[in-house]
Amino acid sequence: MAKITDAGRDHLKELRTALGDAADHLDDAAEAHARGAKREVERAHARLRRSLRAADASLKDAENSIEVETPTNTQVQTSGGISDSGGSTGGRHYSPLYRGDVLGFLDSARRGAAGGRR
Repeated sequence: MAKITDAGRDHLKELRTALGDAADHLDDAAEAHARGAKREVERAHARLRRSLRAADASLKDAENSIEVETPTNTQVQTSGGISDSGGSTGGRHYSPLYRGDVLGFLDSARRGAAGGRR
């Protein structure tokens, strides 16, 4: 489960502000273009570029602020109460076919048929 920190929320607010500014600068550039004011268009594009770079930096900072919670609880609840499961130490027996071991599967099937594994 991922959790965003307070710092991450602040970065997302900065991102929202930078994107709002970028939209405003794009509108300014379009209006300047419609008036034929080349110099104003260039300035508006420069402000737009800075706003987009600020938005990118804020997004990266927000991504770095996300904390990933890894499950470390190995307790299980059964009808007898709560106890430590010991995790997956030793693992579970599974068919040799999962490893692509056909001969191992046939061998275990022979042993099983003969009553060798219980």
